Amino acid sequence: MSKLLEPTAGSIMFEGHDIAGYSRSRMRALRTDIQMIFQDPYSSLNPRHTIGTIVGAPFRIPEGQDRARR
Repeated sequence: MSKLLEPTAGSIMFEGHDIAGYSRSRMRALRTDIQMIFQDPYSSLNPRHTIGTIVGAPFRIPEGQDRARR
């Protein structure tokens, strides 16, 4: 949860800490470790690709690059 909207109830646990009450400046440091996953799968996942293709995409090396350059 990146706290784009303030929660109205409950808690948001991240690495054992409740971050629901964190200030904007404190959240800024955490946002590098948080990824958003939108709830509507049709807007965030391409139904023409398999889950393996989607999940593996960040790990593929673009054509023309070698592992030493990464």
